[in-house]
Amino acid sequence: MIGTNSRMLLSSFTTFCHFWRHISLRALGCQSGQLMIQDPRPFSETLGENDVRGDRFASILFSICLPVSDHTLQDFISYWHDVDGHQRTLIGVPQGTCIYLDRLQIEPSPFKDTTAVRIPEYVRMPCFAGGQITWMPFDVVAVTYHTGEHFNSGHWQTSIWQGSPYRRWMHYDDGTLPQVGMHLSDHIHQNWALVWIAYNPQFH
Repeated sequence: MIGTNSRMLLSSFTTFCHFWRHISLRALGCQSGQLMIQDPRPFSETLGENDVRGDRFASILFSICLPVSDHTLQDFISYWHDVDGHQRTLIGVPQGTCIYLDRLQIEPSPFKDTTAVRIPEYVRMPCFAGGQITWMPFDVVAVTYHTGEHFNSGHWQTSIWQGSPYRRWMHYDDGTLPQVGMHLSDHIHQNWALVWIAYNPQFH
């Protein structure tokens, strides 16, 4: 069953890669059309700039258990940065990355936490470049989410943001045409596991 879910996630991710490559490759200034995902890095590590722009995403790991003051994606990013402590940052300004939210709760017994973590249209990420930390804008371009009570069962799906002039979400599922929506549903906010973001140099 785990293998089946993994294939579902890979299928959703592959759909995202092909779609996003076609609609955004030039806008991102990519030198390669191939995207790949690396293993999530430990929470305490910084993220290096891509060796070749646009050819890979290295994920950042958050836990649903973090004591954030508000459950929004930007609030999790601010907590991860830790302005009064580690001041974690991205090194340089990567063209894109992904954020993984671990929803696993251990006590009293392992379960999936469906606390809603709101995803805005864009986020600002702390980037260390030119000897200083600057909060740079990144568009949210895709969301992968899990439907089901437990991670060893259920179903993975991906929603992809289609920018101007359409400005709409394309909700993908296996073997069907995408459903069109203007917003992410409460179900997605409560069940997302991966958010894909892309640097937007035109937004300040």
